[in-house]
Amino acid sequence: MAQTSKYEPRITWQIEEYAHLEKGPDWFWALGVIAIASAAIAIIYHDTLFAIFILLAAGILGYYAARKPEIIEIAISDDGIRVRNYFFPFEKLKGFAIEETEVDSHLLIESDRAIMPVIAIGLPATLDTEELTRLLETKLVVKPLKEGPSHRIMQYLGF
Repeated sequence: MAQTSKYEPRITWQIEEYAHLEKGPDWFWALGVIAIASAAIAIIYHDTLFAIFILLAAGILGYYAARKPEIIEIAISDDGIRVRNYFFPFEKLKGFAIEETEVDSHLLIESDRAIMPVIAIGLPATLDTEELTRLLETKLVVKPLKEGPSHRIMQYLGF
């Protein structure tokens, strides 16, 4: 009789890395004009390093704005949650919540990490959230969690 491994996923799904909003040429022109104007003001105030930082940040922002989201695999096993190549063992997680809105749904996980205490994982519309809740309740505590303001700002900006 074959025994199932505790590392074997019990629930899996795939979802886009983020909800991609197409940005037209006007968005990139506005980014460029704002970056160049800000860098020029920094140079006028004799802050060349800050001007270089502004231009570099604008270039990186433009790159990520044009980039298409990757499809990522999420798997929940008896041991923890795997998002891409990152594994979050249940021992290092404090709680979870499922945030459902009219637009989309997220699984929010509270971790013991200082830098990223709440991890938001997108849920597809086809996933049975009741089954997911039942599975996670055996491992974690249900908590009233919310996405951080930085995550909401990035969603508003289309990242």
